[in-house]
Amino acid sequence: MVANAINMGAFPEVVNRFDVEGPAAAGRFLSELMALMVRLCLPVAALLIALSTNITRLVLPPAYHGYIDELFPIIAFSVLAANLTSFVYGSVVHAHKRPWLLIIANGAGSIGTISLSLLLIPPMAEFGAALALAGGSLFSLVACIIISHRLTPVPVPWRDIGVSAIISACTGAAAFLASAIAGDLAPFLKLAAGGMSGGLVFLALNALFNREATIRMAGKLRLRVKRDML
Repeated sequence: MVANAINMGAFPEVVNRFDVEGPAAAGRFLSELMALMVRLCLPVAALLIALSTNITRLVLPPAYHGYIDELFPIIAFSVLAANLTSFVYGSVVHAHKRPWLLIIANGAGSIGTISLSLLLIPPMAEFGAALALAGGSLFSLVACIIISHRLTPVPVPWRDIGVSAIISACTGAAAFLASAIAGDLAPFLKLAAGGMSGGLVFLALNALFNREATIRMAGKLRLRVKRDML
């Protein structure tokens, strides 16, 4: 949901920059888009993983408790890989007006998923299915990176990814600890405690590592509040 919301606003800008300023400008913008997507999606994935036990207890019957939550990291990786494939590297292909090339990337993902499913599901059941999904998503991402790089390279924002990984780890740790401290409360209350704690840590660390963006956002919010009060 987060990545799709970002893409809804960013994709027209990618195409416009490609047509007006050229491929290099579009590549730089997609690098910024990748950084933003990772900055927002990684903490969400960390929260889901940290709170997976309480999520399964809240929404699934008791027969699923205790082991289904172990699938969350694998599924989160699959979704993140799919987001990068579709909304970053796939956008390069669309900007070049060659969407048929995505058949290759999607085909690689489908072949990988089916092959891994045949190999892994019989001995590993649901874990095999999750791993097959992750493997197929990875194959599709690698294929799309290769294709898009031949068209327009997208610089990888390694520093932003590293900072986002640190923030995500702290966010997940805060959510897990708050949920554990809640003890024997109902799963919904433990989720609320973990979500609030993780969210506060996420906001605080983002303000620390992205001070200029935080100041700009605070200024815009302050002006909007004053305008609404008037």
